[in-house]
Amino acid sequence: MIRSMFAWVAFLGVAAGAAQANYFMIKVNMGLKPNVKLEKVGENIEVKPIVVEKDKSGREKPLTVVVFVEYTKATPVTNFPLPAGCFLTELQHKWGRTYLLTDGKHIQIGPEGKPIVRPTVAQRYATKRQDLNIAKDKSPQKYLELAEYALTNGLHTQFLSDMTDLIKMDPKEGPAAAAVKAYKKVQEDLKKPIATDDLGIAWKDQVDGKVDRSEHYALIYDSKSPAANVESRARLARLERNLETFYYWWALKGKALPPPERRLVAVLIEEPANFKINHRAFDAVPLVADGFYARRDNLVVLSTNRVDGPSDPIYRRITELIQGGWDLKNIMSPKWKLPATIKASPLEVAYAQTMALVKKCLDEESEIATTSHQGSRQLLASLGMLPRAVEMPEWIQFGLPAFFETPKFDPLIHTGAFWPTTGAPSWTYLVQWKVWEQEKQLEEPEKAIRNVLEDTYFDRATIDKDDVLLLRARTMAWSLTYYLMERQLDGLLRYSEELSKLPRDLEFDGAVHLACFARAFKLANPDGTLDDAKLDALAREWYKFIAITPVQMPELLQEATRQLRDRKERMK
Repeated sequence: MIRSMFAWVAFLGVAAGAAQANYFMIKVNMGLKPNVKLEKVGENIEVKPIVVEKDKSGREKPLTVVVFVEYTKATPVTNFPLPAGCFLTELQHKWGRTYLLTDGKHIQIGPEGKPIVRPTVAQRYATKRQDLNIAKDKSPQKYLELAEYALTNGLHTQFLSDMTDLIKMDPKEGPAAAAVKAYKKVQEDLKKPIATDDLGIAWKDQVDGKVDRSEHYALIYDSKSPAANVESRARLARLERNLETFYYWWALKGKALPPPERRLVAVLIEEPANFKINHRAFDAVPLVADGFYARRDNLVVLSTNRVDGPSDPIYRRITELIQGGWDLKNIMSPKWKLPATIKASPLEVAYAQTMALVKKCLDEESEIATTSHQGSRQLLASLGMLPRAVEMPEWIQFGLPAFFETPKFDPLIHTGAFWPTTGAPSWTYLVQWKVWEQEKQLEEPEKAIRNVLEDTYFDRATIDKDDVLLLRARTMAWSLTYYLMERQLDGLLRYSEELSKLPRDLEFDGAVHLACFARAFKLANPDGTLDDAKLDALAREWYKFIAITPVQMPELLQEATRQLRDRKERMK
């Protein structure tokens, strides 16, 4: 125990002084009781484990959530007696200061109980920028590549600066010239005022809500709390940033998409029960993150709170803490002091602060993931890339917005995003693909591409109501979409056009959708039938492309592999 404590302290000491960034991967397992003696947190909260339930396949339902915290300084607390296996660390991060209490059981650090030392995305960008400044090749193409890196990795300010530099270079030909032309057109178009809302604004009366508006969105919200307007403005800001990033991504590809003619409408529902009622009213379309897109009404419906299974028990614990008098909103501020009304030990304070940090991470992750997926889904539909009146294949309905999303933590493989991304390799689905690849659990590409294009994966997941099968369907859909967006974008746009020509409101089998794909990607024989050899060649190129696409954090691949093998052991 003493040896491990000194190792931990030494590691943090080195990490805190390094030029690299530092991250904690914090796991909270609500199915386990803490090792720390916390019979009562504050005055009336007993820390009890949640009963672990199983699904119909005998698999345990996940009760673990994982968050990723970037910190600027970590100071081990060594002058305080701790139970065996427990560590107390003072963290400084973007929200303030927090004591992080871990016990190796209820709250753990992963992977392998150590912080993750890696450059932040801003540091990675700075290195690329410095390399460009000293390189002999300062061509417009190099600046375009740097701008794309900034945009796809959430560095909005750096992206705008790169594009300003690229415009000054005044490229006359090639991809850089096309990008500059499209970018300037998009900038101009997005500044044009919009006077009217989409017809979905009629939903205001159905939810008895208020409306806030921004340049391109009208947000209906049903909360009556004093802070509701602050929450709505924050959501509108996220939607606006997502829209801007979405349009700029296409501009970098030389395509100036037409701006919205009316404000797009979103609905923000505070109570989880009301959100679930509205979800069922729209035929319970599959949830991605904490919201859904209602294509008939062209609405994005968002939940103020997380509604996924693993988050429910931890939010119940957080509610108990708040009801017990803990101010979790301000507890991370350096000016916070323990109220005289709460009689608590230092360990209890550390536990409350740890849960406050986890809640902050979960809330932000939910907002980013939901906005980036569902907001992009709405934009794609409004632009006609996912036509609203045609029954589209499920793989493309999911895959296209998933390309633009920053995914939430996945409870099956314990992956999540270290920073927001748009159009970058998925934090979740690329990692899962790599795990299956190394475990030899991928189907042959020639078979897999047909299963994707004919929606076989999604059909299996729907029939069996199986989360593991749904993860496979989404992973394969994202991976094919990512390959096509990066290597055959024009073909993918033609595929969307082919699908939009289908009769309205009719369901089609996989053969029809496969034929549309063949025509769009020029995989058809002269008589119109599918050229199997050409499709198989495309499938192999898809697999090769994903195989050489690197994950941004190798630790995620290690953790996902560990989770897969643990699942296998539990199923024996």
